[in-house]
Amino acid sequence: MAMTLQVAGVTLPLDNLTQVKIGDELIWSSNTGRSASSGKMLGDIVAKKKTISLSFSWIKKTDFETIRDALETSAFNTVLLKLDGSTILNAKCYRSNIEREIGGNQGGVWYYSSASFDLIQQ
Repeated sequence: MAMTLQVAGVTLPLDNLTQVKIGDELIWSSNTGRSASSGKMLGDIVAKKKTISLSFSWIKKTDFETIRDALETSAFNTVLLKLDGSTILNAKCYRSNIEREIGGNQGGVWYYSSASFDLIQQ
């Protein structure tokens, strides 16, 4: 399975990617809710949005910085996610907080034992 992820035109290093979760979110109209008389759900779907959650394990500090720098070029960046050539997402996104844990230094190279963040469609 071949996956590519670009943010703001930068292809991100995915060598140590351990998990990808894709969430499909429905955005409902402001008058959505349950009817007081019947309990029936009422409302309209006004948009469908995606959230991509990414987790890395033992990622080099330099690869992490490439990813972080691409995510910080703008508040909203174009994200292109492809899986085996099929486009999963091609949209403007913003990022969540980036969490990382320092793993250590091996042969002069620093690693994070884990790193994770979400890309949330605008």
